[in-house]
Amino acid sequence: MFECIATGTPTPTISWVKDNLPVNLSDPKFSVPSRNRGVLKIIDVQPEDTGYFECVATSIMGMVYSKPAKLEHEGLFVCLFVCFIGWLVGCF
Repeated sequence: MFECIATGTPTPTISWVKDNLPVNLSDPKFSVPSRNRGVLKIIDVQPEDTGYFECVATSIMGMVYSKPAKLEHEGLFVCLFVCFIGWLVGCF
């Protein structure tokens, strides 16, 4: 599970990218709880899920990408680094 915290006025919209491409949220492997778009859950992680995930905070003030968080699949072990982003109004 990745978590992204973004605040600002107006409230930013959160989306997710993997390896610079939008995460396909119609794929049942990925889910975003409806009440908190700042969380991305990945079910049944497989080797092909390895990559760099970023959250994107967007509002009329602009767009900010988080630092990439690396997801690695190594046999039975999955290494996940949680990313946080702070949205500072007017600071890009």
